[in-house]
Amino acid sequence: MTGLVRPKNSHVYVRPPHLPTEYQGFVVAWHKMDDGAWAARVIYLDPQTGEEVRVEVPPDRVRPVDSAPFTGSAYG
Repeated sequence: MTGLVRPKNSHVYVRPPHLPTEYQGFVVAWHKMDDGAWAARVIYLDPQTGEEVRVEVPPDRVRPVDSAPFTGSAYG
């Protein structure tokens, strides 16, 4: 892993690994992996337990909070 980059707008929707829904979270930092790919370090609250969850996800699993979240349902 190489250096960290602090995001300008850190409030995002994140789709954690193995989950079909998005949650609101915060990007703590972006970093470049050893293979050259970027990853976001994200913190969000688990809606069932209320516990803080920290994950690293690729860029296609985060997006700015500017519309409704994807719920995994055909109805939105």
